[in-house]
Amino acid sequence: MTTKVFDLSFTVLKSILKDHVTFSSAIKNNSKSASKEDFAAMSSLSGIFLRNYYAIKVISNLVFNVTQEEPLIYIGLAFVNNIFKKVVDEKESLTYLVSKLNLYQVKFDDEIKENFKKAIADKNGFLKEANIEKKFGKNNRTYLSSITNLPEWIIKMLHSQYGREYGLDTIRAVFKMPKQFAVKNLAFGDVKEEEISQNFKKVEETLYEYKNKTSIRKDALVRESKLMPIQKAEYDMIRDLPDVEGKAVTFYFEEKNSIYVAFINKYLKNGNKVSLGTNNPHFNPDLFSKVKPLGLEKLDIYESTESEMVAHLSEKQDIFVLLPKNSNFEQLRRTPEYGIIFDQSTLDGIIDNELKELLDSTQYLSDEGKLVYCVPTFNIKETMLIVHKFLEERKDFRLVKENTFFPFEKDNSIFYYAVFEKKAN
Repeated sequence: MTTKVFDLSFTVLKSILKDHVTFSSAIKNNSKSASKEDFAAMSSLSGIFLRNYYAIKVISNLVFNVTQEEPLIYIGLAFVNNIFKKVVDEKESLTYLVSKLNLYQVKFDDEIKENFKKAIADKNGFLKEANIEKKFGKNNRTYLSSITNLPEWIIKMLHSQYGREYGLDTIRAVFKMPKQFAVKNLAFGDVKEEEISQNFKKVEETLYEYKNKTSIRKDALVRESKLMPIQKAEYDMIRDLPDVEGKAVTFYFEEKNSIYVAFINKYLKNGNKVSLGTNNPHFNPDLFSKVKPLGLEKLDIYESTESEMVAHLSEKQDIFVLLPKNSNFEQLRRTPEYGIIFDQSTLDGIIDNELKELLDSTQYLSDEGKLVYCVPTFNIKETMLIVHKFLEERKDFRLVKENTFFPFEKDNSIFYYAVFEKKAN
């Protein structure tokens, strides 16, 4: 294969790092001229680059004294090609790299070449032995970032919020592939167990663990939306909510999520009135293109902001589940570019909005009704501190239960939820 795949990959990666677009969008926007073979190689190389981005940053700095974005991409492509994929001959990839570095007046002499080969031969060993303290200051977060592919500010946040032991356990677990679960989508009717058992192991009544190591989204039943991906913690939250009959229940969410399927499974029976709302239907196309057209009795689906739900809910709700826009650090494990393109400066605004929507959601609750707040993140400012602030402002609510799930625990989830009850007048 020629170095054309490097040129294609460079364009994809530049659009991600510069324009902060998602991997899938960058691939789609920059693959029109690619053959099927080149597309596969480009997707693979770009994905591996993103999963090693922070190691590439450190190696580019230590070996080449490079911090600029464009030469860093070329260095990273040669690095991941020669260490992981080898879609281009190793010798040819280095010749290509030299030609590109010349454009930026970056030298590649024998000493640099030897150090680069050492990094390729033993990435973790090279990073461990490199004098990172001397180059970056007395701060081991740079080393941790390079081996876990997490931004240093997230490592710092975990250490400061949870202490060294919990912080390190979380850091080590985040960069590993999580367990993958799916829930039956009973809105489409039942699925035969023998069909599910080919790739899944039954865990609970409608919950299944994916047995393969590939992405769960490649499974045929998931592609057909007969099974929907879900975290074990998300499933546990819905399972532990009270069973009710003839009540009004609502789930409002603002990001791509499959928890609504477990919510429908639990409550679309026993005469309950179920409402679902989201202001981002394009993130959840199945809900509007497949579930809503079924016209299921007692199920209403709305495209709405949280504050506008008041126009749709004609009665007080017995259960209202809120999943607002949040930092969604669960994505760090599944989407390699997430930590790279996430704008840290938006966090304060996200947190303020989470509290605002939680406070606003109280208007929907009946006396003794349950208000549930949930977010797939480990940022304590969006979890326990939000709950503390909420309870300070709303004395008419009490905390019934809260639960934080860490990725190093048995069920391998990043998730938090709190259940409040509105006190009777």
